[in-house]
Parts: sequence; C-alpha cells; structure tokens
Amino acid sequence: MTDENVYYVEFKDGECFMKIVRFVILTILLFQPLTAKEGINFSVAPKFELGFGHTTYTMDNIYGTDSTGAIVGELKSELKFPLDATYAGFEVEIYREKADSKLWFVDVAYSKNINNPRGVMTDGDWLTPTGGFDFLWSYTESDVEYKYDMFSAHAGYRIYKWTKSNTFVVVGYKYQRVVQDVINIRGWQYDFDQDPLVKVNIDTTIHALYYKVVYHQPSIGLLYDLHFTPRQQLQLSVGYMHVFASDNDDHILRNKLSEASGTGPGFYSSLELNYHFQPPHHAMRPFIGFDADFSYLKVSTGQTQTWYGDDPITDGEDDTGHIERNIPHRFTSLQFFIGLRAGVAF
Repeated sequence: MTDENVYYVEFKDGECFMKIVRFVILTILLFQPLTAKEGINFSVAPKFELGFGHTTYTMDNIYGTDSTGAIVGELKSELKFPLDATYAGFEVEIYREKADSKLWFVDVAYSKNINNPRGVMTDGDWLTPTGGFDFLWSYTESDVEYKYDMFSAHAGYRIYKWTKSNTFVVVGYKYQRVVQDVINIRGWQYDFDQDPLVKVNIDTTIHALYYKVVYHQPSIGLLYDLHFTPRQQLQLSVGYMHVFASDNDDHILRNKLSEASGTGPGFYSSLELNYHFQPPHHAMRPFIGFDADFSYLKVSTGQTQTWYGDDPITDGEDDTGHIERNIPHRFTSLQFFIGLRAGVAF
C-alpha cells in the first residue's frame, strides 16, 4: 500500500512525465541515423488522451443457504471500477516507404494516467430468492486512487494497394496494468434482522479495498490506410485479441484476498486522422493527429478466496486461514480513449 501511494504522488508531481520527455528525445537521437537510408522513416509523437469506460468484476451463481444448509436463493456481487481519467504517453514508429506508400511498419506506444478517475467505484450485491426476483440488498460508491500503465507493440505488412489506399495485416501485443485503491465508502445496506435500511459511511482515511488487474493481449487484425492528399491521412483498424488476465482483490475491511486468472476473447478498433505540415520526402515532417480507440474483453474463470485474518462481519470461529476455491468469477473491461498527438517524422 505504501509503495503504491508514494509512486502515485511522485507521478502527480511530474517526475514520470519528464522521464517520458527524456525518453522521446533520446529515441530521436538514436534512430535518426536510420532515416539516412533510403525508404526507412521514423516518427515520434507525445500524446495526451481522455479515457472512458470501466472494468466490471462479477461473482454470481453462488447459492445462499440457511442455518440448516437448505438453499434459499442465489447471490451475485458486482464491482465496477472506473477508467475515466487523463493519460499521457508517446508513440514511436519505424516504417519503410516506396513511391510514397508504406510497405511495412513497426510501432510501440506507452501511456500512463496523470490523475484519478472522474467517476466512482460502485459495489452492488443482489439476492435472488428461489422462485423470486432479483433483490438489491447492498449498494455503495467509493472514491479511487488510481495507477495505470499500458505498453503496446505492433508490426504491419502491406497485403494490398489500390490508388491512394493500402491494406495491412497487423500482429500485435498490448500489456495493461490497472491498480485501484478504494477509499471513502458511502451507501446503504438492507439489514434483514433489524432496521430495513442501514447507511454505510466509512472514513476517507481507511483503505477499504485494493484491486489490481493485469492483461496480456496478443492480437491480429487489419489496418486500412487512406491518403486523401499527400499531407492528410486516415487509418482504420479492427482486430481480435486473445486475453490472458489475472486479478487480485484485497478486501482489507474483511481480511480477505481474492485471486483469479484466466483467458478470454476481446476485440479492438481504432481511428486515426493525421495531418503533416510538410509534403513527402521533406527532411522533417511535423504532424498533428487525432485518434480514437475502443476495446472490449471478457474473461470467465474461477476465483480463490483466502482469509488472512478474522472476518469482522461473520460470527463464530476465527476465519483466519479459511480458503474457498472455484467461485464463479467474471471480469469484463470496456475501454474507450480519444487522444491528440503532435510529433515529427524523419
């Protein structure tokens, strides 16, 4: 917890952003000699993005029982973590051109959040009595301290050319790491034994939950590249991702650690608009660009829950050391980013 918070404060103070700037400058100096070779080009562009969307973590198909062990209904818990923050990063691309048309390209990108999400984390619990309807018996909202890292790499090869357009097959890899530290819980909960409704309000200084999810996403897709003019360019891409994911939920208030890993499908699409201020073959071509990226992924797996201390909301024996396995668990992520880039091509 302490290391995560210290890292976040340093990044807010701008230290990490300066590291990005220094990396971009060093990259330009290292790769610029490649541009002396005919047909080999290089571009670099810092970028800023606004993010939207969420990661939803669901446990369902869990059966509730009474004191005799008889099943009285089905339980469902759903946590929704916001991704609507601001991000900064860079893109670097190396490509080969012939007759003003790309033959192949390789690009890498990195981005990181520079603030906390604008939205809140929501946590809802439902009970569906046998033969009955869904009943929401607990709901809370919480603020989030947030850390996000993304790295991606893609390689494309042209498979078709027609007048001012080109089509590429693209293989790629994306890594995402999302850490969310949940504080300041407020909401309500139905009390089945006493008052029908109990307000929940936990002090902001208490860290209630720590959630981390990591995605590895190899992909394959198509990219369509259209040059309206020698200076104006549009790119559209779509593709499939096979997602390898793992998440870790430290429910601090209950002394419980939940862990899961699995694989699942995903897909992505993106749109890019670029404008170069100089015509082709110019030694340096400054450009600006707008991009929009959308992705969706879904992983269904089993979760293991381990109590590393006594659970304060349960009665009876000490829960320390208790383990429950193969709890039905599903997490999905819906992500949308819009960004602005300003760079230079050599």
